[in-house]
Amino acid sequence: MFEKFKFSQIRIQSGLSKFSRAQSGNMGMMFALAVTPILLTVGMTTDYGLAAKSHTHLQSALDAAALAGAQGTHLTTDQRIEIAASIFKANFPGTGRVAQPTPSISVDVNGRVSVAASTSLETAFLRVIHFNTIEIGASSSATAVNPQPICLLALNKTMEKAIEVGGTGSLQAINCAVQANSTSDSAVYAQGSSTAEAAAFCSPGGYVGNNFSPTPKRCYQVEDPYKSKEWPIAGACDHNNKRIRRQNGAVTLNPGTYCGGIDIGSHADVTLNEGVYVMKNGDFDIGSHAKVKGSAVTIYLTGNNISIDIDGGATVDLSAPTNGDYTGFLFVQDPESNPGELNTINGGGSIQMVGTLYFPTQGIHINGNGSLGINSPMMPIIADHFIVNGNGVFEVDIDEANMDIELPMTNDGAVTMN
Repeated sequence: MFEKFKFSQIRIQSGLSKFSRAQSGNMGMMFALAVTPILLTVGMTTDYGLAAKSHTHLQSALDAAALAGAQGTHLTTDQRIEIAASIFKANFPGTGRVAQPTPSISVDVNGRVSVAASTSLETAFLRVIHFNTIEIGASSSATAVNPQPICLLALNKTMEKAIEVGGTGSLQAINCAVQANSTSDSAVYAQGSSTAEAAAFCSPGGYVGNNFSPTPKRCYQVEDPYKSKEWPIAGACDHNNKRIRRQNGAVTLNPGTYCGGIDIGSHADVTLNEGVYVMKNGDFDIGSHAKVKGSAVTIYLTGNNISIDIDGGATVDLSAPTNGDYTGFLFVQDPESNPGELNTINGGGSIQMVGTLYFPTQGIHINGNGSLGINSPMMPIIADHFIVNGNGVFEVDIDEANMDIELPMTNDGAVTMN
């Protein structure tokens, strides 16, 4: 009897063990079914949380790129796009689970920079239900606040009195801005009873004088907008030391390379035919009371001892080409040639010059009486530095519809997000 009882206990225990194992399997299945939604919720929270964080990061990078591009109003469209792309890449380099996208960047005619990008996040938890990626996209745009086209730009970055107005004369740039790139505390300087009026006065440095309207403001330096442009190449000499005097009567000149420059004497009468005139190792001089006229001409100075000198009382009526390689350029100095020289234009006569005066490493001195540039609808000046004095009126103006040339713009760093 005792033996059977023990056996019976063992069998009963064995049955309970089997029942327990069966119950364990069922509970495991029930637990798995119950915990799966929890794991998916946690996974979704984790993956989507990272996606939301990446979207915020992407938006910030796009905002920074748009702002940087909008601040570069002085640059070409391609340069602004390049800057925006560089800023975006620096701020959104991508990670192991988020690919670095290539942004779409555009600049419209109003200077608005638009940037957009899309990428994807590789999921970690959502892969179990075959959601392998989460798409992320964002966009941004920015516009500079009231940039002004610059019609008088002094490129020198350190000079005191980079733009100097003195005497009793008047500088007028009503439709455009006057800017000095100098960081000097006296970058823009006015003295005496002179007056200076423009759409804006601007420099990264300071100003001296109460003669400005409006008061100069601080802004970023503007790079030379034409430093990468290709200019004429001086060929063999077509003329040597060309001198024209009153007794020569009315003289007509043709384009070519003038070695030793052109010297137009007092009371001489000269007409320049259309084309490019290269002054090689010599000045372009106009004597007092001389008459010089020409349409669609570019005068390029290169080599040693180069400058322009226009004496008081001269009658000058010159205009730049309206098409071709040198559209809008009237006088151009080779940046490598004779830096530091001062070009002199004296008033007292009638001087009308339609086109850009570009002297990137030389200064320009406007002096004398009477009017200068009053009837010139398009005469922006870009030079190393600029001086105006005397008791006349010097007017510099722009009319972009009159001549197809891209002008630099002021940039005080103020932008608005769109």
